[in-house]
Amino acid sequence: MIKIFGLFIVVAILLGLLIKVLWDLFLDKDGEKTTAENLIVAAVDIIIASLPSCSDSILQFLYDWLQIQKTVGEEGFSPRWLMAIGLLLLVVGVILKVIDATTSCVILNMPGTIHHTKADGMLKALKCQNCDEIETNTANCQAEMHGLSQTRANAIIADIQNQMERFNREAKSKRCFTGMAPIPFIIYAGTKHRGSDIRYYLEFNKATQEYTKLNNDKKFPELLRPAIKTNEATEIVVAVSTTAIINETNTSHFNLPVFSLSLPEPKDNAIFSKRQLNAYINETVTFISEVCKKNSQVKRVHLLLATQACFAYAFGKSLVLMQNRVPQIVSYHYAAPSYKVGITINGSSAGRIEKVKEVQNV
Repeated sequence: MIKIFGLFIVVAILLGLLIKVLWDLFLDKDGEKTTAENLIVAAVDIIIASLPSCSDSILQFLYDWLQIQKTVGEEGFSPRWLMAIGLLLLVVGVILKVIDATTSCVILNMPGTIHHTKADGMLKALKCQNCDEIETNTANCQAEMHGLSQTRANAIIADIQNQMERFNREAKSKRCFTGMAPIPFIIYAGTKHRGSDIRYYLEFNKATQEYTKLNNDKKFPELLRPAIKTNEATEIVVAVSTTAIINETNTSHFNLPVFSLSLPEPKDNAIFSKRQLNAYINETVTFISEVCKKNSQVKRVHLLLATQACFAYAFGKSLVLMQNRVPQIVSYHYAAPSYKVGITINGSSAGRIEKVKEVQNV
């Protein structure tokens, strides 16, 4: 009886560990699964699939331990190799998970009016033991945008270039991004991204006052796009709305054709998934490319974003890959009630300040 009780204790501990793994994997939805986590998931699936053979093995162990003679044949006895494979994958997955947990993180932080550092909730969201932070000199520069001088813009851009060089040298670390700086500067930083992709995008939720990682959910609303119409304008406006609607009040002063992409219901933190982010970026760059292809005379796109920082940075990264497919992009900063000051993002004039009164095409 004591032996049986001891055996059940061991089985209970193993089942407890299995439940803990399932809990950690399937209830923690903060980010996409790593290779280690995928291995653990596969191992758990295999172990669960082998449970009938496991129960046979336990019974056989009890028979052998208690020296009980079986009265039935063993022709239906399940193989044990499936359980062994599952346990092996579980061990490998746990080892890789430990290695991944000890790998250093580096955060590219582009602060704005709200000036947070990694200690203000970023580390909690990342759950990273060893984390460095690279910060751009963009804190509180929103207030300067309306009267931003070219000299000041050049200084900010030079700092962004320097910090991006540092960030790109950290390709072996788990690279993360967060930002609240003006959208044009974030897009520009994205165009300087090289090497490994961003592992985690951190977004600040103003309602909860907490940072969260974009997860990897597959279900999200579609980014709606307009029909592509031909026109004779050499410059167009492309507006993307995910956090708030960009309406005619925000765009009429351009006096240019406007193409608006939008979520059905824009709201704060509408982008919550990396799959969602990538889908929206692909939709946007494809749309711009198609508009310019159908209207080959277009030489400049005025880009208005009411989106999160992750979209702006990822869009900047995408411009590096599609530089031969799009014309000059000018990104604008919103200052109620409209977008009047922008920065050229690509081409030989990258970094140049643009004012709406200089770009009207009557």
